[in-house]
Amino acid sequence: EFAADDIAFLELLADDAAAALRNARLIDAERRARNLRALLEVSHEVTTTFDLERLLVSLVNLAGRAVRFERCAIAVWQGEELQLRALSGEAHVDRKLGATRTLERFMLWAAERHDTLAVDDVAAEDDVARALRRSFGEYLESSRARGLLALPVADAEGELCLLLFELPQPGIRDDLTQEA
Repeated sequence: EFAADDIAFLELLADDAAAALRNARLIDAERRARNLRALLEVSHEVTTTFDLERLLVSLVNLAGRAVRFERCAIAVWQGEELQLRALSGEAHVDRKLGATRTLERFMLWAAERHDTLAVDDVAAEDDVARALRRSFGEYLESSRARGLLALPVADAEGELCLLLFELPQPGIRDDLTQEA
């Protein structure tokens, strides 16, 4: 049997739990609304432009409205060559720069896997993270990426491009993929 004080305390606790649940649902609804707005902006851009370069630049920059990343890049297949075509925060990609060529080499390596490449922590001691550091240590250092997510984009005719997210801290890939 519960004392009146115990019942009052438990009722307050239940009210607090209900308020916390309502707040969590509101936050989730706001996040979904933000993601929907970003998706609508991307959809609008896709349907209103025939300029591929403008579209690619818009995609890498608009993605930041839905997900957190350090940098986003798109590399497009041109025959047998994967070419970096857009970087978030950049109006133009200079393919002659060493940093651009290094990023293209990394993206080609990721694309040759023909599957999503997800690295929660580039400093981890698993096989993929070690291979990344060994082959692309300079790129990883200069990019300040702590996690990576590379997504191949394909249609019925084959692979079209690779979308890369450089993540600002380890372990947020799950948050990113839940929101994407």
